[in-house]
Formats: sequence, C-alpha cells, structure tokens
Amino acid sequence: MKDVGQRTAEMAALKHATPYIRLFKGKTFVVKVGGEAVETEAAIRGLLEQVHTLHQVGIPVVLVHGGLVALIAVGLLCGPRCWRALIARLHVRRLSRGEIAASDAAVLYARMLHILRRRGYDKPGWLTPAEFARILPPSPTSIVVANITSLYNQLRYGQQTDAGIRMIELLKELESA
Repeated sequence: MKDVGQRTAEMAALKHATPYIRLFKGKTFVVKVGGEAVETEAAIRGLLEQVHTLHQVGIPVVLVHGGLVALIAVGLLCGPRCWRALIARLHVRRLSRGEIAASDAAVLYARMLHILRRRGYDKPGWLTPAEFARILPPSPTSIVVANITSLYNQLRYGQQTDAGIRMIELLKELESA
C-alpha cells in the first residue's frame, strides 16, 4: 500500500502531465536511443517502462538506434514534403562545412530559384540556367543570378568545388538583398 505522500506526488505528476498527454495523444514519437540508455539491463528496462507508459496513454513510440535510421523514420512518418525539407537542410549543413561535390550544384541552384520565386521571378522549365539569367531585367539581382549561374556550371560540369563555396556566399547575399 502506498503512503499518502507518495500518492500525492503521483497525483501532482499526473495533473502536470495531463495537458501534454492531450496534446500528443495519437502523435507518434520517434526516439533515437543509444549510449547510456542501452548500456545496462536496468537502463533498457527503465526506457521500456517509459515507452510502455506512453503507449498506455495513446502515444505510439518508434525506437530507433542510429542516426541514419532515425532520419529515415522521421521522414517516413512526416511525409514527402517534410522529407524533402529535411534532406535539403542536411545538404545545406554539409555545404556550410565546406564539404562540396559537383552534385551539389543542383541543390544550390534550386535554392537560388526558390529565393527568386519568392520575389516574383519564376524560371520556366524550357529555359537553360544561362538563358534564364539573360532574360532577367537589369538589376543588382540579375548580376548576382548571372554570377551564381556561371558558378553553377563551373561546379556541375567543371568539378570546381571552390565555385560551390562562392555560390553559397552569393546565395547569402541574394537572400539578404
């Protein structure tokens, strides 16, 4: 039998958790586990008790072990749009560390097109990047677009990774202009 103090503490914890249970009921939690959480049997048992409690209140839990698996699980659970945003964010992170490959030219060029689309410039699919840069009205933006397009070609077809670093700098300039 529990004493009054323990029951009071449990009731206080339940009252505190109730709004969160309502908020997350039916939502799937993806939990990446590793390190100390799976080193001992007691730690694993404690983790599983917590997962069981969440399941009992209507919150499904997906346990994953390892970073890539966690990313894939999140992508599958949140849908294609979320997955694309996640992959784009990972690309940008890698690129900002200076890890650039020729295949990143398309990612950086697409980022430029996204910025331009927000400003009312939409590239038709039938135009090459160079043609699109030439049809923009003369402005500081069109100069930056022409430079990014030139760098895009250097990176994509010339394998010049330093062109990617310069593209990132120009994209920042384009975003802030």
